[in-house]
Amino acid sequence: MYIYNDLLFFEASDGVAEVYRTSKHASMSLERHESGWGANWTHLLGGYFVLDLPGSLAQIILYNAVSGTIRTESIVTTNGIGEETLIQELPNWRPGWSQVVAINQLNTGGGIVQGLSQLLFYDAAQGVSEVYSVLGASPWLSLLNRFTGWSKTIKQIVPGSFTSALVPGFFLYDTAGTGEFYLYTYSPNTISLVNKISGLSKTYTLVIPGFFSGGQQTDLLFYDPARFVGDFYAVNNGAIQLLEANTGWHNDWDIIVPGNFSSNSKYTDLLFYSRARHTGQFYRTNHGAIAQLALDMDFRGTWTQILSGNFSPPPGAPITPTPTAQASVLPTLAPFGPDNDYYSLKLTGSGFEANETVSLVLTWVDQNQPAQSLPAMTTPADSSGGFVYTYSGTGGGVCIPFRRWSVVGTGLTSHRQSSSVSVGCP
Repeated sequence: MYIYNDLLFFEASDGVAEVYRTSKHASMSLERHESGWGANWTHLLGGYFVLDLPGSLAQIILYNAVSGTIRTESIVTTNGIGEETLIQELPNWRPGWSQVVAINQLNTGGGIVQGLSQLLFYDAAQGVSEVYSVLGASPWLSLLNRFTGWSKTIKQIVPGSFTSALVPGFFLYDTAGTGEFYLYTYSPNTISLVNKISGLSKTYTLVIPGFFSGGQQTDLLFYDPARFVGDFYAVNNGAIQLLEANTGWHNDWDIIVPGNFSSNSKYTDLLFYSRARHTGQFYRTNHGAIAQLALDMDFRGTWTQILSGNFSPPPGAPITPTPTAQASVLPTLAPFGPDNDYYSLKLTGSGFEANETVSLVLTWVDQNQPAQSLPAMTTPADSSGGFVYTYSGTGGGVCIPFRRWSVVGTGLTSHRQSSSVSVGCP
């Protein structure tokens, strides 16, 4: 079975997080909504950092550069869905780190995170970096090495395997338009310069790792909003070769997320996110060329970070919605039959008042078209405040390629309203 990456969205202002499963053609479905993470985390990392955690799907590192607080949470399966549980937190540990990345991963391209990882912290004000391992108990963070004399103008540190498929390292991109590839050695936790490149554009805002050339080493995408371009480079032992300079790109992409969002095992897929346009756009890559997979114009416009990785149980795990005081309506696509390409829309509601009538407003967006809404439908909630409602369309199901459905439910007695949740058609 092909495994697709999950997506974790986080907003620092209110501590809200949402995890979505992805599937063929970058279809998204909400796995869980979290509101208790706490605000003002400046850095999030997903991966595998701690040994001997039975049942842990992965872990998440949260760091606040202002207060210096750092936290590790484990994702475990509870009632068929993922749930974050606290491993350790260090309040006011060390403020001021400008960047935090995970290194020493077996495979860092394409958003895949495997193997145990160390944390590399970089302080631009002092030009120093430190590498830590993450332990499950005291002292929890263990300093492995400290490096001084680094440039104070490093814009981005990108982890990856730049010398061979399974050898970790990282790439430093500087405001002077230079790039440096480093090899990381786990024992005795040292780094060595592989190659230094000059003459890069000084206006790149994002450098994204992934498999873009079809090779085994991590390649790089450089995004330059000033020139409306995305430059794909193949990497071979620290040397780079331009694959393709894509022109005419939007100049307002805030986040670009590499991952596996389609049945494209050779090349990395990409999610582009624009806060200003509330837009998420998925693309398939192929040797530096890109082709659109899906377009979603209903994204929350205030996400501060988006991660791809393993944040939910494997496909097929049973999911039992848990009623809460906050109303929710979860849309999923259900095929008419095992050999049928037509889909109906199954709406599972919870958290409404017992036995009240719920109004449902369905909205769909087709590729590059304005959103359209159906007249409101109603369904009764049961004694627990939940319901299951199926909309089958007007003939031929509810799906065409790239169509995305959103639903909002409102209790007519309690006036509880669910947030807008969407699902994309395959």
